[in-house]
Formats: sequence, C-alpha cells, structure tokens
Amino acid sequence: MQETAPAGPLALPLPPLLLAAAIMVGVLLNVLWPQALLETWLRLTLGILMISAALAIGFLAVRVMRAVNTPLDVRKAPTEVVTTGVFAISRNPVYLAMVLLCGGIAFLANTIWLLLAAAALAVILHTQVIDKEEAYLKEKFGEAYSSYKSRVRRWI
Repeated sequence: MQETAPAGPLALPLPPLLLAAAIMVGVLLNVLWPQALLETWLRLTLGILMISAALAIGFLAVRVMRAVNTPLDVRKAPTEVVTTGVFAISRNPVYLAMVLLCGGIAFLANTIWLLLAAAALAVILHTQVIDKEEAYLKEKFGEAYSSYKSRVRRWI
C-alpha cells in the first residue's frame, strides 16, 4: 500500500509567528542591553533599502502565488510548483522578505540585537520550515520540484 502525501507541509511554528518572535526578542534585548549599530545616515539608508526590498519581494511573491491559485498558508497544500516571477530567482522569496524586513527594522532601530535576531530567523526558517517544506514538495511534485530546485537557489 502506497502512502499519500499529507495535505500540506504542516510547517510549525508558523513563519509569521517566527518573524514576530524574532522582532520581539531583538527589541527586548535592546531594551535590556542597548547596542548601537552604525552612523545614522548609513543605518537609515540600509534600513530603508532593506525594508523596501522586503516589501517589494513579499508583494511580488504574494501576487504570483495568488495568480496561480496556490495558498499562502503553509498548512494548506500547494496547487503547483510556483516557478515564475520572484520564484524564478529565489525558491523562498516570502522567507527572504521576512529576514530582510527584520534586518531592515534592526538598522532603523539601530540595534545589533535585531540584526542578530534576523540571522537567527534565517537559520530557524531554514531548519524548521524550509527543509520540511522542500521534503514535502519533493514528495508531492516529484521531478517537477527537483528540476526547479536544481535551477533556482534557495535564498538568492
């Protein structure tokens, strides 16, 4: 008897909650032990650029996913392997946007703690979400996903 793939990758914890937790931890650590990053002009420039990139990437990813009618919720089964738009550059543009957003907030808030939280968020997303999703997508879509994975990098 052959097992069928589960309805969705069931990524837990949910990625938006991981982003919120990273920001909260970074802010809390900054309140307890403030640690500045850079000169004002440089950190504001980097913060604005990173947040702008995060918003653009996130918007474009959502637009492509909606166009092909695949759910944004990681607990729901995708309808297909999305390979167009920003997904032709990154297999995980939504997660990339989350990390960029956290990093951009770190620069605007002028705290190294949020920058470290952004790095931790990337590691946690990779090990606790992306690896599970990729295993699920390989099982569900087989060669179509393997081919996509061989052509497109995970982050950028």
